[in-house]
Amino acid sequence: MPPKTPTRSAGTINDLRSEKQRCAEKIGCYVAALAKVQDQMFKSYSESEKDTYNNFYDTMELDGHIRLCENFSKCYEKSTPQGLQEICNSWDVFMAKLTNEKDNIRAAFAYIPKVVAALCLVEGRYYEAINYLWDSIRLFSNDLITWFMLIRWLIFLNEWGILEIVLELEARTKKSVTDGYLQLMECCRLLLKLHISKSTQESVANEMADKLNVLNADKTKRTFLVAYCKMILQEGLVYAAKLRRANLKKLGDPLHNLTQMADVSDAILRNRCPEFFNPDESSSLQRRANNVDEFVRICSSVAEYFETLQFCAEEFFDCGLAREAEGYCMSLWKYGLAFGVPMRVLPSMAFVFHIKSVTTIERHMLQKFGDCINALLTPKSATNTTSVSTPKHYMFRPSLRRGSVANETAARIDALTTDFSKEKIFLNGHNSNCRCGYCELAKDGACALFAQQIDWIKFMFADFQPIDFMPPCFLKWWLQASLCVLLQFGDGPDLSDDKKMEYLKEAKELCEASPTTYRSTWLTLNQLQRTIIAERCSATVSNERLKFHAEQAYLELRDYGHLFYRNWRPRICNYLAKHVEILSSKELAVRRALYYIEASVTSVRQFARLSTNKKEDLNSMFHYAGREEFLSSIKKLPSDITFVQLSISENGNLWLTRCHREHEPIVVELTSASKIKTLADKLREILIQSDDSASGLCDNAQKFWEKRRRLNTELEEFLTNAQESWFGPKAPLLLPLRRAPPVIEILEEIEQPRRAKSQRMTKKDGKENTKCLTNHKPGYSIVELETKFASAGFLKSSAITIARLMTELDDEEGQNLVTVFGEMDRVKETLITKIVENWDTLREGAEKDKQGAMRGQSEEVYVLLSVPPSLSFIPWESFPIFKRAPLVSRIPSLHFFSHLIQNRNHPKELDSHNSFYILDPSGDLENTQKRLTAFMEKFNWNGMTGKIPSREEVRKALTGHDLFVYLGHGSGSRYFGRSSIRECECQAVSVLMGCSSARILDEGPSFDGRAAIYEYLIARCPSILGCLWMVTDGEIDRYFMAFAEFCFGQSAIKEQQIIKKESARSKSASETPMRRTRRRSTRGTISEDDLKQSQATITRGSEFKLLIRGAVEARKACKLPLLTGGAVVSYGLPMIAATNGISKSEILQDKINTKVF
Repeated sequence: MPPKTPTRSAGTINDLRSEKQRCAEKIGCYVAALAKVQDQMFKSYSESEKDTYNNFYDTMELDGHIRLCENFSKCYEKSTPQGLQEICNSWDVFMAKLTNEKDNIRAAFAYIPKVVAALCLVEGRYYEAINYLWDSIRLFSNDLITWFMLIRWLIFLNEWGILEIVLELEARTKKSVTDGYLQLMECCRLLLKLHISKSTQESVANEMADKLNVLNADKTKRTFLVAYCKMILQEGLVYAAKLRRANLKKLGDPLHNLTQMADVSDAILRNRCPEFFNPDESSSLQRRANNVDEFVRICSSVAEYFETLQFCAEEFFDCGLAREAEGYCMSLWKYGLAFGVPMRVLPSMAFVFHIKSVTTIERHMLQKFGDCINALLTPKSATNTTSVSTPKHYMFRPSLRRGSVANETAARIDALTTDFSKEKIFLNGHNSNCRCGYCELAKDGACALFAQQIDWIKFMFADFQPIDFMPPCFLKWWLQASLCVLLQFGDGPDLSDDKKMEYLKEAKELCEASPTTYRSTWLTLNQLQRTIIAERCSATVSNERLKFHAEQAYLELRDYGHLFYRNWRPRICNYLAKHVEILSSKELAVRRALYYIEASVTSVRQFARLSTNKKEDLNSMFHYAGREEFLSSIKKLPSDITFVQLSISENGNLWLTRCHREHEPIVVELTSASKIKTLADKLREILIQSDDSASGLCDNAQKFWEKRRRLNTELEEFLTNAQESWFGPKAPLLLPLRRAPPVIEILEEIEQPRRAKSQRMTKKDGKENTKCLTNHKPGYSIVELETKFASAGFLKSSAITIARLMTELDDEEGQNLVTVFGEMDRVKETLITKIVENWDTLREGAEKDKQGAMRGQSEEVYVLLSVPPSLSFIPWESFPIFKRAPLVSRIPSLHFFSHLIQNRNHPKELDSHNSFYILDPSGDLENTQKRLTAFMEKFNWNGMTGKIPSREEVRKALTGHDLFVYLGHGSGSRYFGRSSIRECECQAVSVLMGCSSARILDEGPSFDGRAAIYEYLIARCPSILGCLWMVTDGEIDRYFMAFAEFCFGQSAIKEQQIIKKESARSKSASETPMRRTRRRSTRGTISEDDLKQSQATITRGSEFKLLIRGAVEARKACKLPLLTGGAVVSYGLPMIAATNGISKSEILQDKINTKVF
């Protein structure tokens, strides 16, 4: 502690004592006024609004939140702790008098500016806090607490230049230090070096990761200094992950490090000020004011907690995780109201409003959130005319100034418009002479951050009011966010390209102040700039400017492809897919497929990586670093699985990407945005009517079923129309590829010289190519047809697809498909015509090959289907084309196949005897209980009925069983929480027989929606069965009983016995010597090479079908096969079910032979 004041002359001592007393009185008044607000808010929480406090995160009912905000406004207005500026002014006078005093005199008063700095931190006046902390060090340089607080808040402000100077001064200053303090300063220097020394960033990041691992491994040191070391290192790793080509396997997922940082901040505050989180105690700071160092630490920890969680909210929202970002904001809102400082409430409320205004979920609640803000900002003493008055802030150089919303002379820019332009959400006003607490706080010389938050709120409310406004001049991160919002909507303000480029340039200049910190905005602005340039440029390959920017986009994605920013990644991937021909004419389909797959479900992949990193070291990055890794992942797909992805490009058109291990990807454009919207809206109407009929009360059963059957018919018509309108002749590309004898090597030999040969044949009018397909003996095998098509000029992928699908299509479909591929591969038109004319003959050979050479193999082949979240409500599996190959399972993206298969054999076996069920946990589905209780008993499954399970019971059910069955309302997450699912390592196939249990709630553009199935897939649940929309209990019970009987009942046992015989027959055939050959004989025997590849598949195919096939067959048991049966879809991998008819040991060898990894 500083030494006591020495003896001086009476006049000097009295003068200093008077100044000290004046500061102390003002500080005491401020703390007392703040404590009064805190005590009154505690009273509101503990008495009248206790239920609101306990259910604060439930935003479906906001009336209690509005009342709490009104109470806060009333309490703050009564107490109005506005004396902070007076405290600052008094200290400035006092400091001037201490300037010429001796060191021991100065040191005696060093604690005062430290307290003033603490109060400034509480109010969010960070730069002023920096000044007062520096004053304290000038008065007494041996105070380690002050040194660290100064350094910590310079880090928060990203003031790297100032931080470098301060750290140099700190190192030169003589003072008594501890080993823990030296270690903390070392961590701070590493963080500084990470930001200012580009040449050593990688080595510094690795050193920080190593230091953090050492600290985490040492469980004996649990001090505050160690905790702060961890926080600094974790913050450094968050920034390090934003560097080009960052090694996340070493550094960890950035959001994982960020959440750990938030956890440490939370733990520090809970230890220093447990009453802050205690609902049974006021968070008053007054009781801690007697101990200066403790008081200062608590104030800094509170400010750090709020800023850390706000940082989390912004970073999570940048990655499209709106729900998690909202959760952080709700915590800040809740504790901010209790803490009694407007600056600690307003940012979180503003950010929640921003989230709700950008996403579509709960958009109907936006007015209520606006009411909360109005309740907070409009005390009864306010005189309402205009919005809260804010000054002009000149925080940037003149070229970047935009003025204040309150500046009525600002130049006009049209208000932002959205699809919800009819909404009118108004911000209550205050006139220019208003003297309420908020207007005083927002005036010049008071809290600049608070005034900027008011400007930000006005900017957001302008979305819903027909007013003129200028973008407000608030802090850099808010300015960047507003510009991104301003520019990302093409139907927004009527701005010229030149004006947009001007905004982009200014925002990018702001980002350059700390490009690592603002990486998300920097990347987004770069891509928005490219989009504008592409619209200006001619769409020709020779356009050098367009080519330059496409190359820059390619390099940018290569360098920062490990980042999942929602406003950047889908845009840049779609941009590269669109301009892939400009970069290179080679492997167009491969690269376009890579970009479309990399553009998909970025938020879900980020969340999966985050959740995985919490449980284990990162192995899967959930992105492909390049074409080699992408093609390798395709090669790892089993031969009986075809991956099909539907994508929506930036212009709204629908594209199809098709991947199979035996050929390169196929990418085709399907239809326009307008056609998608027209039919999708029709389906929404059908589903709305279905929901109404299912939930409404209807005493007349005949009328009920008449309406339901009519809707079933309308759904059938929709599916037929959608397939024809969206896919047309390309619909067969949805079908899976069937296996063929392994002579693909022939195609590999042909593929390289194919183009050159095709050009030579073109000069001869294609006569030789035509001859190879038309002058032949009848009876070409499928593989021979593949070879012939490839030699004729089709790409290998096209040749294989045409030949394998030939037997699945009628003449018109097959001829149309040949035409589609012929045009894509630029095959000579005369040759396409010849193939079409001889289609019957060609197909005849393929049919014979299918009946002969394919005999003895499994006919079961599967589609892994990935669809955009915005179109996930469509029952794609019920499209007419899938009647020929109905075994379809959805998956968010190709990356999830590797995630789900990790550490597992393929296929995954399910032991139905090891099962657990939860039946009607709410206890209000009496008929369901009556129907299913006796039915479930015959399977001897463990479970519970009419009881809400605990989180631990659900965790054990998912991790300790092979099958988990839920039969009740929704997905069950309302009872046991989604985090309890996501955080476990799920082993159980999950059957969720509740309304909308597999539905993805669309959150709007650049978001992946919310869904319980995401939590299961992230937890590596191998397979999930659920419903897309509302279903009636009787129908879905009927469906489940049929599914369970098919998969696990007596019929399944008989089928498994047949499989067992086929397996034995196959084993016997494998022991018979035979000549090695590339082709099957006419009697259907198989070669040794083919046997090795497909030995397990002879049984696997039949085993695979059971769960997916059961889901398909169960639809037939429904009175409404489409309206009810079509609602049930599968997510994840195909699964086997083991019953009494076949043991695990009997299929173990097959599983070893077919292990993917």
